[in-house]
Amino acid sequence: MNPSLFATETELAALERELAAASTDNDRLPALVALAWQLRQRESRRALALLEQAEPLQPLAESPATRCLSSWLARSKLVRGEVAWLGANIAQAQQFADQALASFDSLNNALGQGDARLLMANIAHMLGHGEQRDTCLAQALSAFERSGDGSRIDYCGARQILMLSMRDPQSARLQLAQRFDASQPLSDIALAMVEATRGVIAALTGDFPSAFHSYVAGHQLALETGQLRDAILGASNVAVTFSNLGDLSEALQWAEQAAALARRTDWPVVVGNTLFRVGDIQRLLGRQQDAQASLAEAQAVMRVVRNSHGTLLNLQALGDLALDMGKPAQAAEYFAESVERAQASRAGDLVVYGHRGLADALNRLGRVPEALAAAKLGLKDAQQLGIVLEQVKCLRILAAIHKQQNLAEPEGMVAANPCLHYLQLALHLSSQVEGLLPSADLFDELAKAHADCGDFKTAYEQACSAAAARGKKSTQDANNRAIAMQIREETLRAQAEVEHHRITAQAEAQRAESLHESALTLEILGQVGREITACMNVDQVCSTLYRHVNDLLNASSFFVFLLDDSGQQLSGAYFIEDGRSMDLQDRPLDHPTSYIARCARERQELLVDIDPDSVPVNLIPGSQNQLTLLFGPLLMGERLLGVMSIQSLERHAYGERERSIFRTLCAYASIAIDNAQAYAEVTAAKLKLDDRAAWLADEVSKATAESLKREREAVFHLCKAAEYRDPETGAHILRMAHFSKVIAAGLKLSEAEQDLLLQAAPMHDIGKVGIADNILLKPGRLTPDEFEIMKRHAEFGHEILRASSSPVLLAGGLIAITHHEKFDGSGYPKGLMGEAIPIFGRIVAVADVFDALTSERPYKKAWSLEDAAAFIRAQSGAHFDPACVEQFFAHWDQILEIRQRFKDAD
Repeated sequence: MNPSLFATETELAALERELAAASTDNDRLPALVALAWQLRQRESRRALALLEQAEPLQPLAESPATRCLSSWLARSKLVRGEVAWLGANIAQAQQFADQALASFDSLNNALGQGDARLLMANIAHMLGHGEQRDTCLAQALSAFERSGDGSRIDYCGARQILMLSMRDPQSARLQLAQRFDASQPLSDIALAMVEATRGVIAALTGDFPSAFHSYVAGHQLALETGQLRDAILGASNVAVTFSNLGDLSEALQWAEQAAALARRTDWPVVVGNTLFRVGDIQRLLGRQQDAQASLAEAQAVMRVVRNSHGTLLNLQALGDLALDMGKPAQAAEYFAESVERAQASRAGDLVVYGHRGLADALNRLGRVPEALAAAKLGLKDAQQLGIVLEQVKCLRILAAIHKQQNLAEPEGMVAANPCLHYLQLALHLSSQVEGLLPSADLFDELAKAHADCGDFKTAYEQACSAAAARGKKSTQDANNRAIAMQIREETLRAQAEVEHHRITAQAEAQRAESLHESALTLEILGQVGREITACMNVDQVCSTLYRHVNDLLNASSFFVFLLDDSGQQLSGAYFIEDGRSMDLQDRPLDHPTSYIARCARERQELLVDIDPDSVPVNLIPGSQNQLTLLFGPLLMGERLLGVMSIQSLERHAYGERERSIFRTLCAYASIAIDNAQAYAEVTAAKLKLDDRAAWLADEVSKATAESLKREREAVFHLCKAAEYRDPETGAHILRMAHFSKVIAAGLKLSEAEQDLLLQAAPMHDIGKVGIADNILLKPGRLTPDEFEIMKRHAEFGHEILRASSSPVLLAGGLIAITHHEKFDGSGYPKGLMGEAIPIFGRIVAVADVFDALTSERPYKKAWSLEDAAAFIRAQSGAHFDPACVEQFFAHWDQILEIRQRFKDAD
């Protein structure tokens, strides 16, 4: 399998499942490395931890028999190399990249060769080695083309154009349009890079709204595909776009969001870049002290990579801040250093910015020849790169220099003086670019220059143009604010939509996981039930339970106490702790401190969490100091058989899921122990009979009847155990089951059918075991999406029960999937109508809704009997079968008697 360059959350979850399912070393090595590869940016520390687990398995990749695993060993080097690069540990990153490339070369693995070259390009870029970076990118693209991986080809091609845009945005724009047609389908991985490139080109050419849309799209796609570094840089670029649109408040919010994301990574260059953005926006907001602190921290963080793009930008931001603070000498140092480093790394745009800032600083210092030379170099480079805004700024600096000094006339001058010459060129250039308004300050400078020449008419016209420009600027600022506001709203909508999809996907994943886990639990519980019903003595029952309990629960200790014939003493029947059998002392039922006696007396489940620093008073002699104790009464109807307990050395070991399983085990244990005791009594009685044949026939008949009865009780207890996950109570399933039998009797169903319905009706909502707790136990009203998930419990119940050979379980499955159907066809899940709905489903619908209406729940008050009866009558023929409604009210006295008999506990 060839791993993708980056993975979505869904693909990541699949890799997690593959690792969990890997049962052999041959499977675990690729599973560990594949997951580490996709976590290299999402969770770098965990990626390295997974590689540590893979370390002992690496000799497999060197064995001739398992040579196919060699590529995974090489990829583990790439993971370590990329994590080292992100951490600015350049020497280590280069070492791992070289080792990985050598391994992939020996395997003739083009995909791996391309990934290694891509890492080398990233390392060169961080070092500011532009030519080496471009060479590595070209080699990576060639390798990807040999491998045929379209996503990587597109990604690498877009990355090349992104690097070109820093030097020549116009050429980059043409190449991007030629290579990536708008209608061309791209993977999300490649599209993230394409959108980032579109954003950079749009920003460099002054199209800030387009830049914003591309930056946001690239940021979101990068987040979704695990490209965390590019996602952080994308958020920083969104901040710059808002800054260019004049919305500095929103710009700072995006910059701080990017910085918060970056700080979680501990990646020096990325953290430094985001701090630089924060500092630069703070500077524009006039918060000079905050800006100085942010930029100084950024410079300190990025000192390990002197010539990276971010380091150079930060140097220039420090220069701009120094100018704002009236420190031109310090500014000149920053700009001069940035120019030198930018030239070394072939960062053309940064060379232009550096020369322009240097010229401004030198001019303020009175170093005119040097200022003139820097301004001319900045103008020349800006013209070559097509960066119009920087050309205008350089021309205005040249005009300011010539105004202050009597210098030689520039070549081709036709204006009255050099100052006017450069200002007119700046005005002409500004007027030629669509969407670029000449600034009012430029018109003011022209007006003053014409006035100095005695051309007052033109000076007046330029002053009027300055006023008009200010008006246009005001309008443009208003438009920019409107664009920024629209962009902000679009962003919020997009974020809300993404969050909605994320929550929906998360809920679906949780539901699937819960259903899978519940199915496995039910399967094990079914096996336990089958085994213990075959046990004919108490010791066999207990040992069978213990054998399975650790498959389901964290239990370092397991014991059973049984009530003796006097009903006053609890005798230890079974105790195993940490695999060792131990003796138990008897407990009187009225023991004042024993949890066992208390559980028996109260006939209630008891959960005890022990403070590890406390001295336990109830510790069984010779046993360990368990920290979580769970006790359950063993009951057959109202008859107490004893107490069962599981205990753990961990704190808070048993949540609601574990307790629900434990209750089911207690129900099984009660049935099996009662069977075993009955069998023992029967065996003893048998010895007293003279006619063994007659005795055997009689007792077998009784045992068969009793076994059937207990089988039914087991089903009931299983349903009741499932009910513990729902806000409803055990009394609810008793009431609605007996209501259903009353209706069935009124409809003249046979005695056998009535009895089958009574047993199966309690299983109507067993499918709720597959619904996630955050939906099932939500105290308020469900959202439409949550209700759609909740509605699936009908299908889950049917899926759980339909494969059984038991008539009771089959009937339960039929009821589970039909009791929410409506007589008029508007129900779910299948929209059945009229008598197409099985009679059991139509009967249970009436019984279930009536009892739900008249029962109090945490999220609602109980309806009065009169209101609930009126509702049932009103829905006859719509929600409910009229015949079922008629029989329900024809036996109203029985309904009321059942409600009284099975009241909810106070």
